[in-house]
Amino acid sequence: MKKTVVFILACGFVATIHAQSMEDMEKEYANFVESEQESYSDFVKKENEAFKEFLKQEWLQFKEMQGIPAPMKPFPVKPVEYKKPDQPAPVTQIPVAKPTDVKPIINSKPVVKPDDKQPLPPIVNKQPTPPVKPDAEKEPETVQKEPVKQPQPVPIMSGKFVTFDFYGTEESIPYTSAMKFKLGGTAEKYVSDVWGKLADSDYMPTIDALKKSKTDNMLNDWAYYLLTKHFAESFTNGMETDESVTLQMFLLAQSGYRAKIARKNNQLILLLGTKQLIYQRSFLTLNDVKYYVLTDRKSEGNSLSTYKSDFSVAKNVVDMDIESPMKSPVEQTKKSRTSRMDISTQTVVNKRLMDFYKDYPQCDFKVYMRAPMSRELQKSLLPTLKKSIAGKSQKDAVNLLINYVQTAFDYKTDGEQFGYEKPFFVDELFYYPYSDCEDRSILFSYLVRELMGMDVVLLDYPNHIATAVRFTENIDGDFLQHKGKKYIICDPTYIGASIGVCMPKFKNTPANVIER
Repeated sequence: MKKTVVFILACGFVATIHAQSMEDMEKEYANFVESEQESYSDFVKKENEAFKEFLKQEWLQFKEMQGIPAPMKPFPVKPVEYKKPDQPAPVTQIPVAKPTDVKPIINSKPVVKPDDKQPLPPIVNKQPTPPVKPDAEKEPETVQKEPVKQPQPVPIMSGKFVTFDFYGTEESIPYTSAMKFKLGGTAEKYVSDVWGKLADSDYMPTIDALKKSKTDNMLNDWAYYLLTKHFAESFTNGMETDESVTLQMFLLAQSGYRAKIARKNNQLILLLGTKQLIYQRSFLTLNDVKYYVLTDRKSEGNSLSTYKSDFSVAKNVVDMDIESPMKSPVEQTKKSRTSRMDISTQTVVNKRLMDFYKDYPQCDFKVYMRAPMSRELQKSLLPTLKKSIAGKSQKDAVNLLINYVQTAFDYKTDGEQFGYEKPFFVDELFYYPYSDCEDRSILFSYLVRELMGMDVVLLDYPNHIATAVRFTENIDGDFLQHKGKKYIICDPTYIGASIGVCMPKFKNTPANVIER
């Protein structure tokens, strides 16, 4: 009995020691974290002071490079109705275009000899995308009354919070009185003074709130850029001004993004470094990073002044890829579609997400290929299509999917519908009344990957885009060889054509293969 009591007491003693050691470890870890945070805060404080002094130096003059024109298909292929031949056509192996080397864009040369003592940084540039509107004659049906267009952010300050609408989400971002400022001008001295004033304020709660919104609402980098823009403009006077540009640059730089400020025609503009190419936006290139000129204000000429080195904490370029759909209050737009093979779908699209996609600049085509479908559209579309192909062979299932994409959507070129080239994110096909070959190819490739788990590539011809699918079944039909694998031609714009049938005019045309 004594041994049992001793054992129990020993266990209790060990447990107490263990609990105390765990508590000590937790305290030690908390102290370590606090120490690291203090060290980092001291580092940022020193870097802010150094960057303030750097901004006082005379900025260099650069020639603004013209935006790269968006890829245009001058004579896009209209949908062609497939006519079954009297005799089976011979199978054709489609030639694959050899990859071409892309010549690098020559770095922008400053007019003034750069200061060799300063490390070379990247530069940023941007311009807004013209709003995309559905065809006036065929507005999408909505389950609720047509929403009012999103207004310009209006400054509302109460209790040291800036409140504004961000694609249907009411944002309340805190600020401190010390963050308020007025620029005395656009010269280097004034920008430097404001950087110092902002750096000395308690700005971290503002940064933390912006980053929390980014996480909570699943915002990608471009959406975060827009969030800081809405906040900065609401914080000042509700529109883009020298003050709002300066504040936004500060917030983005402190958030770790390569944002810069430039002076053009005595106005301050934002420059932003991006990972992917953005079309039709003027830019500067430094250290192999393109900085796009982002401004809503008109400015003549192509000469601007800026500095070479970025704020040392700002290491990241903006990634235009969308890994997950943005979360926002759902404002439903419904539409029914039926294919010639009698697949009927009733889809739901979030109008708020469409507003966000309107504000997306045209960029690398792969951005659209990789973007996911929204949850609302997934829930309303995929179960119906999945049920339609259940139990079918790969051949029959993919034939049903391609017929749905071929025949359930009306066709118009981007030029006819919008007046400019506009690749669609997948959801946009179910919102706007018309779509073209590239949009259908993106949708078809998404459906085949998502519902069938099969590999799909896009085929880029001089004025047309189609797809090719890698089957595990033995499928006859027109095909191409890519990286030692056989892909069967599937053309979402060749109306009524089954898999393995290439438009006659492209059978001998080399195709550029685009992988996701």
